[in-house]
Amino acid sequence: MPDFVKLILQTGKPGFLARVLQPGEIAAGDAFELIERPCPQANLVFVQRAKYDDDPAAARELAADWRATFAERAGLA
Repeated sequence: MPDFVKLILQTGKPGFLARVLQPGEIAAGDAFELIERPCPQANLVFVQRAKYDDDPAAARELAADWRATFAERAGLA
């Protein structure tokens, strides 16, 4: 669907897209484990506001949190 992202953003309730890193099978009831959550306040609605809406405060908060996280992962911190 060429307009898929646009349609999702219009709802104000975006989900998430995923890619397969390792093929296999999953089924209802399988366990999942949260490995890391570096910016816990950044749920999808918060991130959407920061990226697409006029909410500079949300954008500043994400920029600060994520800049530190990515700098650490890149060995710059």
